[in-house]
Amino acid sequence: MMLAQHPLCASSRRRTAAQALALAGLAMLSLARPSLARAADPDQPPSVTVSFGDLDMSTPQGAERLYQRLTIAAAAVCPSYDVGDLQARRVSQLCRKDALSRAIEALHSSEVAAIQAARQGRS
Repeated sequence: MMLAQHPLCASSRRRTAAQALALAGLAMLSLARPSLARAADPDQPPSVTVSFGDLDMSTPQGAERLYQRLTIAAAAVCPSYDVGDLQARRVSQLCRKDALSRAIEALHSSEVAAIQAARQGRS
């Protein structure tokens, strides 16, 4: 996927990825920590903007770097957990996986999707 496209297209992709992360994070947050979900403004779900205009998505290195950024963003929008709280850990892991999957799906990047599949042991 080339980023030499019109700047508005790249901006739209960044917004879409951020929205997907925000929605996935909010959905899992409401399941994991209802008190936190109620305290949050429903019009402002947790979100992180992931910029990738500086990456060359036609290279494996660019796709890998974007995958890393999306992974970090997914962790940022999902609930944290105490080491001893196995249920909260599982909820957080599911949230991160779901947020990452939604963001990658919204990007329509076969390169980044291939990295995700390889990391999850699928081909």
